[in-house]
Amino acid sequence: MKKFELISKIVEYIALIVGVVLVIASFTNTAADAVVDGSATDMAIVWTCILLGLGIVLAVASECISAASDTKSLIKAVVAVVAAVVVIGIFWALSDDTPLNLIGYEGTQNEGNWLKVADTSLFTLYLCLGGAIVTIAVTEIYQLFK
Repeated sequence: MKKFELISKIVEYIALIVGVVLVIASFTNTAADAVVDGSATDMAIVWTCILLGLGIVLAVASECISAASDTKSLIKAVVAVVAAVVVIGIFWALSDDTPLNLIGYEGTQNEGNWLKVADTSLFTLYLCLGGAIVTIAVTEIYQLFK
């Protein structure tokens, strides 16, 4: 377990350093071409996807390692994954795939599945943001009465 924690910390610091470099690069990339073609935004989106994938892999690996010694934690992890899949499925069903009327846009992302992915991502973000705000508020209230 110690070895996994060390690897997690190393990956965390590398991701932090690369993220800071990419943020600085996206803010300093003010060339007209980068703004028009969206390469600065693309770089941030790709890095976000990499971090998301890395976080999922590390979370699953951590649970698998801890489940080897504790089957109760494995059941909790499976329930959490199933709940996440159900919530994301509900958000997918609620998403709208009606193309947007964007003047001058001729790209391929203004169609059904891409719009549903964007809506699902936004709904998931809203849920996480709301959960974080509620958690902070409840924790602060709990600390007052403790």
